[in-house]
Amino acid sequence: METQSARRLTRFSDFLKPTQVVYDLKSRDKVEAIEELLDVLAKQKLIDNKKLILTRVIDRENLVSTAIGSGVALPHARVDSGGEIAVAVGRSEKGIDFDAHDGQKVHLIILVVWNPTLPGLFNHLFAGLARFLIRPENRARILAVRGKTELYELLSAIEFKFVHEEKIVSRARL
Repeated sequence: METQSARRLTRFSDFLKPTQVVYDLKSRDKVEAIEELLDVLAKQKLIDNKKLILTRVIDRENLVSTAIGSGVALPHARVDSGGEIAVAVGRSEKGIDFDAHDGQKVHLIILVVWNPTLPGLFNHLFAGLARFLIRPENRARILAVRGKTELYELLSAIEFKFVHEEKIVSRARL
């Protein structure tokens, strides 16, 4: 008898598509950057309440910055917004002030919005991203990419482990 859940490697590309990557963010501050990435998700109908999500993400930012240092920020919110999980990635060559604890400007923003019915998903996704981004050579590769496709290909190879339950897998469309 097969168990209802199975542990397997999941790739970041299961959640991120090339159309969800902004190679050169036009935004000059963190609120604008978050809005720019939410616009990408709204345009693709991956979220259905941009205003609510923006409020939640900014409320989270106001608690403590989601800049994790070394030029990376992971703004996020858990919101029942019609979708299961929505991810958008933005890269800023100039950098954006995200009130990072190390004082560095942020060059890579990974925005994650997920449904509360997907327990633990963000933690597993965050762990996989952290394992990749903790390495200075990987952050350098992100800054050195020469286009949207190259950035997508680099990030899409990130793997993380997640316990897939049938109801979660079908809801997340993995």
